[in-house]
Amino acid sequence: MPARIIGRHRRFPRRCCIRRRRPRCSRAGAHRSTRRSRPCARGRIRTASAQAHRLLVPLSGVLSASMAVFEIADPAQALAPVWVALNEGQTHATRLGRLDDGLVPHLRWLNGAFADWLTGCFETPLDLLPLLAEARAQGDDCHARTVVGSQLVSAALLRRSPPVSEDVRAFPSESPAFALNVWMGATALAASAAEGVEGASIVTRAGGNGVEFGIQLASRPGQWVCVPAPVPQGTIEPAHQERQAVGALGDSAVVDFAGLGGQSLQFAPLVAQGVAASLPADVAQRAVQVLASKAPPLVRGLCATAAASCVAAGVGPLVLIGMIDTQGVAGRIGGGVVDVPATLFERALQAH
Repeated sequence: MPARIIGRHRRFPRRCCIRRRRPRCSRAGAHRSTRRSRPCARGRIRTASAQAHRLLVPLSGVLSASMAVFEIADPAQALAPVWVALNEGQTHATRLGRLDDGLVPHLRWLNGAFADWLTGCFETPLDLLPLLAEARAQGDDCHARTVVGSQLVSAALLRRSPPVSEDVRAFPSESPAFALNVWMGATALAASAAEGVEGASIVTRAGGNGVEFGIQLASRPGQWVCVPAPVPQGTIEPAHQERQAVGALGDSAVVDFAGLGGQSLQFAPLVAQGVAASLPADVAQRAVQVLASKAPPLVRGLCATAAASCVAAGVGPLVLIGMIDTQGVAGRIGGGVVDVPATLFERALQAH
């Protein structure tokens, strides 16, 4: 694992935008029958796996060539960087998977005025792991709860900030999930250090598209092994009781597979309390069962999930995830837990 993980801001790397072959686990979800989605359904707009291009997006988020990203890099340059979408805030967001007339204007602002401001904040890289450790020490699990981490990242950016309008300055401070995408990049980069190690069962990539949920093992870079996407189990908000959640989707599972999120609930009591009704009986032992080593102390930071450990224990990691309306109308309808089935890791080891 790199000694430090740093963040920069940059424009989307255009060389990563085009893919002529559809990956085994594509990021494309079901298309809604509306005028705006028909170009996708007719193949005029191509979709591809984000992680196939070392990109990460949460839930049903997307990236295109006109969007800005954070570059998460190893300062020793031993690892290829990864890029993550900017968190879009709480109101207008592609990750919510719904038609929203306010989304396009917001994205233009986010990838225009806000992204321009970020550029001025990154004359030097930002060291991420100390911020992540502090966020965990203050009760974040770094997936379902990223409030402290978002405040820390926002404060670090504002200390570097050139003069800027109040709406730009306030946005990261008012976005409690702003740090999630950054933690996704940090955990994905750390996991990539194991790629190519012969015989290793470390999970280096994980994610879903609502239809399938898949992983890659260190010993077989680029080879996805998938199962039907589990539906998150959790509490649906009162206003959405008639709705159902789509299967697990997005790339944020990499956070939980790194020992955070569902494997870090002992350090995040507020999160544990909120999802208690959806947790399995062995939640207290799950991290020890699935991680490549014993659950790391709070100060050690990141770990990794091992497929061999999951198969031996007969369980997979717990992933804390937003519940998204399967009809693409209501967006987020609650928060829940995915208990990744052990069969996924069995298949991966068989392919291994």
